[in-house]
Amino acid sequence: MDDRHQIEPDPYAAGVVKDIFKYKLRGMSQDSIARKLNENGILPPAEYKASVGSNYQTSFKSKEKSEWTSVMVRRILTNEIYIGNLVQGKQTTPNHKVKKTILKSEGEWIRIEKSHEAIITDRDFEIVQRLLDMDVGRRIEGDANSRLFFQP
Repeated sequence: MDDRHQIEPDPYAAGVVKDIFKYKLRGMSQDSIARKLNENGILPPAEYKASVGSNYQTSFKSKEKSEWTSVMVRRILTNEIYIGNLVQGKQTTPNHKVKKTILKSEGEWIRIEKSHEAIITDRDFEIVQRLLDMDVGRRIEGDANSRLFFQP
């Protein structure tokens, strides 16, 4: 990377992201995608970053060795960075002494469209967003004592 202020896609990670979008466009659930990635030995983001020597820290890691989860897959599927948009300022803290973060409304976010090379087309991204919206509508209700469950 010549310019440290420019976002450039990592070829390996870009391939994984493209596969995740391809699987979703074929109708796979986030859970099925995560299972497939784990079965194929694809390193999840934190593990991949560690494997290439990045000093990446995350608060999401809950096991010694992380695995793909449906939450990770959904984060990728909803992240506009893959269509070339840079979105920042989604959260803030009241002041530098307080560690608790506050989510900002979408109108307060800073969005720079087409700031870097896209690896997913706008069309595919939009279709995936619609599919994700439809997934939420596929919830089914169990008996009176149960919670709502997502269909596999």
